[in-house]
Amino acid sequence: MTKSKRRSVWAVASADYEKHRRSPGVTLRRIDVKEADLRRVERQQIRTLRCLVEDVARTDQIAESWEELGRRHGELAEEIGYWREVIAEAEANGVKIWSRDDFTKGDFVRSGGTWYEVLRVNPKTLTVPYTLNVAKVVTAAEHQLRGVTYPIEYSKVAGRMSGEEMQRVLAEVAARREANQP
Repeated sequence: MTKSKRRSVWAVASADYEKHRRSPGVTLRRIDVKEADLRRVERQQIRTLRCLVEDVARTDQIAESWEELGRRHGELAEEIGYWREVIAEAEANGVKIWSRDDFTKGDFVRSGGTWYEVLRVNPKTLTVPYTLNVAKVVTAAEHQLRGVTYPIEYSKVAGRMSGEEMQRVLAEVAARREANQP
């Protein structure tokens, strides 16, 4: 492979990496992880303060730990702020960021190329019927396995359709299928 060809391959790979890194779904999941890390650091800071009060003999070690936790807290807060700005920029550019406010029980959610009926709307996920079938549309009445459900994170949602809209679409598909049969 020539040097110019290799450079162009690496340039495309770099662009794809950056596109994936800044995609809203990936970014929202990254923010969730960093927020969990921040809460963990805050809990550790509280434990460190308790140790400082209870164990005066190890003050130097505890002070070092406190400084490290403070540094890590600042880093995480800064990273979360940056990634929230990326999400705000994506929203400003017209990307839909899905949340619980967009769904109600009975709506349909598109995820992974399939439409699922929404059984429950939760703060971080939607509960949908679990199925082993590969179907374009999964409804609770037709596909739920003995009450088994599956959560879909809002960061993995690709679309929404109301229950009424889906019923019309399914009726149209059934009518077309019936018209094409001899």
